[in-house]
Amino acid sequence: MSLITKLALALVVPAAAALAGTGTAHAAGDLYGAIAVGGFTVGEAFDYPTQYGADQAALDTCRGKSAGVCYIQVRVHDECGVVLEKDVFSLGSVVPIYTSGTGASAAEAEQNARKLAGPEVNQPPFIYTVKPLFVLDTICTSNAR
Repeated sequence: MSLITKLALALVVPAAAALAGTGTAHAAGDLYGAIAVGGFTVGEAFDYPTQYGADQAALDTCRGKSAGVCYIQVRVHDECGVVLEKDVFSLGSVVPIYTSGTGASAAEAEQNARKLAGPEVNQPPFIYTVKPLFVLDTICTSNAR
């Protein structure tokens, strides 16, 4: 190999390595997550390669803690998600009311969920708040933007 070829390789190889590292975390692959709720129980999963896998893991975790029915409250794809809960007394028992949101950060996801929950308003006489709105769970995938 000639001196010029060796010199060219010495310049090209480090430049190629530097360029290979300039991609975003998103380029490493899509990551999914989910939060499942049921009754007063929560299950979460994040950093799964498929949404189906994240959903199943979150449901399995929730079902392992609850005797009731669990369902997916929020799904995330390369981002963060949050579930808010407010507990109300209605028809003789306390029940949770869930609201969720997603965003590029945990703070943005919570802000979006609070917007969806809306302001506290006067409730009918047979429903009253036992526990005001609070963050039940927050997840972010590793490559959240």
